[in-house]
Amino acid sequence: MITVENIKNVKVAMYVGLQDDLADPVDTRLTRDKLSTLSFYKEYNNMDHSSFGIGKDMSFMSDVISQIKAVTDF
Repeated sequence: MITVENIKNVKVAMYVGLQDDLADPVDTRLTRDKLSTLSFYKEYNNMDHSSFGIGKDMSFMSDVISQIKAVTDF
């Protein structure tokens, strides 16, 4: 069976909307605690599942860019 515990060679960053009904913050915390390769986890208030793609508030992108810079030579 494939589970998140089987992820061994891929760094994972999690950006969590606290108002997300599809990826509930309680569930994402449970997943976070099972990921041995987690490199970043942050919860964002007033954001839901679609906010990260089409939201008016794109302030989370500074965290995304920081994570990209951390794993690349940019």
